[in-house]
Amino acid sequence: MSIGTTIKKLRRERGMTQEQLADYLGITANAVSQWECDRTAPDISQLPMLARVLQVSTDCLLGIDFNKDETEIQRILDESAAFARTGQFMKAMEITRDALKQYPQSFHLMARHAENMLAVRGREDEIEFLCDKILKECNESSPRDHAYRLKIILYGKRGKYDKIMELANKLPHIWVSQEEMLMRWNFSTSEERRMELIGYAKWYLTSLATCLSKIAALPCYTPEEKIQIRQ
Repeated sequence: MSIGTTIKKLRRERGMTQEQLADYLGITANAVSQWECDRTAPDISQLPMLARVLQVSTDCLLGIDFNKDETEIQRILDESAAFARTGQFMKAMEITRDALKQYPQSFHLMARHAENMLAVRGREDEIEFLCDKILKECNESSPRDHAYRLKIILYGKRGKYDKIMELANKLPHIWVSQEEMLMRWNFSTSEERRMELIGYAKWYLTSLATCLSKIAALPCYTPEEKIQIRQ
């Protein structure tokens, strides 16, 4: 919705004529008419008074709704994740790429887009660029942890193990993770919550299996001990 359409809608909701709104602002009714027809727009210096007269925030006048944006971003993240879970990484990447054109400052979208690109060859530089941008500009822990994780994967592919240790030490321990806390306190018995817990359990079991497999590969164990560890 344009700012002119928003002004017209708010003015009518408050039972005001164009002349009345113009009087409040000290301008002509023709100027208000020009705004509402989207031929011109209010000067930025007029927005605070216009917002007070119409009893809304300047964000509302400009069509900015942060709560709505966050809801839409979460919907996009869920949609992208659903495609990624079924192996449709190109589709998942397409969704996050297009979403970033609309929400270019969303660090959550940047992190998910970078993760989607992991499944596509030749995107390492783009992944690293997004991760570095997140780590430089974002203060929120979740996207930052996501970026650290992705950079660790990239360093693993390049054999930069000193860099892996450096970044891994900046991540939270497993015993203070969101997943661990949510598994410990199950407040709901809903089907959605049950599936969420199963997802956490699968992730932890996979991580445990990977860790044990690496332990079993150490040269200090006999073949029999290696089999026992893997079992």
